Amino acid sequence: MNKKPYFRGRRKRIDAPTHPFSPFDRISIEEAVSAITQEIRPGYEPWFTTRDKVAKRVKNVLKAGRLTPDERGQLKFGDLSYWARGRWNWPKKLSHWPWHKVLKIKDDLSVKDSLAVNHTNYPATIEECHAEISVLKEGLAEAKRRELELGEENERLRPMAERYEEICEKNRINAGKPKDV
Repeated sequence: MNKKPYFRGRRKRIDAPTHPFSPFDRISIEEAVSAITQEIRPGYEPWFTTRDKVAKRVKNVLKAGRLTPDERGQLKFGDLSYWARGRWNWPKKLSHWPWHKVLKIKDDLSVKDSLAVNHTNYPATIEECHAEISVLKEGLAEAKRRELELGEENERLRPMAERYEEICEKNRINAGKPKDV
């Protein structure tokens, strides 16, 4: 396996393997920082500078609770890559990393459990089905009525909004002109 050195502090050296990891692999926080640093480090920046920036971001994410280590202080690589490839992190530089989160799935999942997860109570008889359909139809009618109400209110407010935009544009133009005293 190709390994690059990871330096923590000035004296301690940790050999961290480069990617690829499996999404189910568990890696230490130092290995996570090292793996990200190896991928994103620009050529002009020293290794330790990039590593310190990455370590600070990982530390803040751990503190915020968006990444949670296990009892041994290790992270799932799938969770790490999901976070690292996120919108505000390094989506382009880490595009070859897996883009999914590792979820825990129970082995003995039953229909009853899935209904509890969805918070949906399905009707058991045909009469309950008809009652549920009538409730849903009433809800749909209410939503359509509310949509018409909001459309009328939108049409009523549109001329005032257009007038407001005209006044703002006029003020913007006049703000740039010299004042007459």
